[in-house]
Amino acid sequence: MDARIAFREEDWVRIERDWSAWWAGALDRPLLVLEGVARPHPPLPDAPGFVSNLPLEIPADEVVDRYEAHLSVRRYYGDAFPKWWINFGPGIMAGFLGSRVHSVPETVWFDPSETKDIRDLSVRYDVTNPWWIRVRELTEEAVRRWKGQVVVSHTDMGGNLDILASLRGTEGLLLDLVEFPEEVDRLAGEITRLWLGYYEELHAIISSGGVGTSCWATVWSPGKTYMLQSDFAYMISPAMFERFVVPDLRSCCDFLDHGFYHLDGKEQIRHLICSWRFPG
Repeated sequence: MDARIAFREEDWVRIERDWSAWWAGALDRPLLVLEGVARPHPPLPDAPGFVSNLPLEIPADEVVDRYEAHLSVRRYYGDAFPKWWINFGPGIMAGFLGSRVHSVPETVWFDPSETKDIRDLSVRYDVTNPWWIRVRELTEEAVRRWKGQVVVSHTDMGGNLDILASLRGTEGLLLDLVEFPEEVDRLAGEITRLWLGYYEELHAIISSGGVGTSCWATVWSPGKTYMLQSDFAYMISPAMFERFVVPDLRSCCDFLDHGFYHLDGKEQIRHLICSWRFPG
C-alpha cells in the first residue's frame, strides 16, 4: 500500500528540537499537541483502537495496511507528530506471562489462567507466547513500513503490581500484600526485570525507525521514554507503595532517558510524598 504521511523531514527536525528542549527544561513555552483529519477523505478500513480486537490470524502487513490508511488522512499541528500505538490493552505484559486476555471493543481485561497460591507462582520469558509474538511482529512490520516517517510506540506493558494482579487476581494480591509480602517482593522484582527486557527488545526494533520513541501517551523522546504507571497503587497505602512500587519506578527511571508517571486517580495523590526518591 502506498499512502503518504503528511509530515516532512523538516517537521521531524522541529519535533526533535522542541521536545528535547522541553525535556531539558529549556523550552520557553508549553507543548501544544493537536491532531485533525483531512476532509473529505476516502472510505477507511476498520482499524479498532485496540489492535487486539483484530484476529491474530490476520497477517501483520494487512493490519499495518489498515492503520496506514488512517494515518494518511491525519494532520499534525503544533508539537504533534505521526505515531502508531500498538494497543493491546493496559498491561499486556500480563498476557506475555500467561494471563488470559479478553479483548472487547471498549477495553481489554486480564485474569489469571489458573488460581495459584502466590508461593507457587513464578514468571518467565516465553518466546513462544502468542501475544508477545503478535506485538513483536506488528512492531517489526510497522517500523519496516514507516521508517523515518512514523513513531511506532511501545505497547502498554503495564506496571509491576498491575501485571502481578492480572496473574494473581486483584483481591488475592491485596491479601498477599499483608499475608505474604516477601513473595510479593520476589515477584514484583522478577516482573520489573522482565519488563526491562521486553522494553529493550522492542526498543531495538523501534529505534531503527530513526524518529525517536513514544508510548501510549503522546510524548516524544530522542531516546528511551515510557509512561510508567501503577494503577493498582490506587488501593494501597503509602508504606506499601514505597516498598513494592518505588523500587520498580526507580529501576525503570534509571533505565529510561525520559520517564513519566501516570498519576491514575485522586487516591494516588497520597503517594506523591515518595516522588522525591525518584531520579530527576
